[in-house]
Amino acid sequence: MKMIKILKIKKKDKIPVIPPELMVILGLLGGVLKVESVLIDRNQVVDIVLTGSLKRKTEMDKILDQIGSKSFDEVMKALFERFG
Repeated sequence: MKMIKILKIKKKDKIPVIPPELMVILGLLGGVLKVESVLIDRNQVVDIVLTGSLKRKTEMDKILDQIGSKSFDEVMKALFERFG
């Protein structure tokens, strides 16, 4: 297993980070972005695919996520029991 070297940065040294890179870092740390895949080709070029959404989930989105795995029959029975 390869160990990653940790850079020792002095206070006077600055890390050159451009705004798009900063947005990616913040998106990963904030949980907005997640790594979908890491691709390495024959020439050892690395492509990292990130996915995410800036849209915040509404209550309806959360409910739909919960019932998304249920069968149509289960959903309809639950609706009729609740409102029927």
